[in-house]
Amino acid sequence: MSAGSYSREDRLEMITQDYHTDATGKTPRYYQANAINRTIDAIANGQNRVLLVMATGTGKTYVAFQVIWRLWKSRRKKRILFLADRNILVDQTRNNDFKPYGSAMTKITNRTADKSYEVYLALYQAVTGTEDFQNIYKEFSQDFFDLIVVDECHRASAASAAFAPSMARSGSRVTMAFTLGLTRSIWARWASITSTQETSFSRMRRASSRAVKKHSSETVIRVRVPVML
Repeated sequence: MSAGSYSREDRLEMITQDYHTDATGKTPRYYQANAINRTIDAIANGQNRVLLVMATGTGKTYVAFQVIWRLWKSRRKKRILFLADRNILVDQTRNNDFKPYGSAMTKITNRTADKSYEVYLALYQAVTGTEDFQNIYKEFSQDFFDLIVVDECHRASAASAAFAPSMARSGSRVTMAFTLGLTRSIWARWASITSTQETSFSRMRRASSRAVKKHSSETVIRVRVPVML
């Protein structure tokens, strides 16, 4: 189902779906719950793309897990792709926050497209490349994934490579998959930056903003949390 065509029942299912609670009783902190709920609301209201901006250490991956969990459990998003730029991040995500997905989850390796799973984790470079045979995302139909999460989407590799499978280009085909971008709020500690660092810092901020603006029709959700300077 494409974004924007949800029925009232669909929207209600997404919004009221419970969070995942593990054996320890862990639930999202107040600012994480705020990010999750605002993202779910954006999706339920037909928004195709959301950029979630959270400071390092505030639990972006956990928030992404909870967003995916609620959409997956409500069956409004059935096949999900999570992209990261380093193997250690993919493995940590699989073994920690995303562990509850169990046998429904797989990591794309050896450029093999096994279509029997529901939650897929991959490196950007594992699904794209300079040679055509490296672009295994083309082995998935244009409507295979209905939710794509791009970690650290401010990075150049995310802008150039990760959005290729998110758009699922094959000839002129373009999917309507919902895309959630995750990025750190690199300006969160502005007060702690020295004047000699400010030029470089401003350049980073502008680069992050340009990465967002490259993709139209996105909702930007900035999560503010108390910062100890």
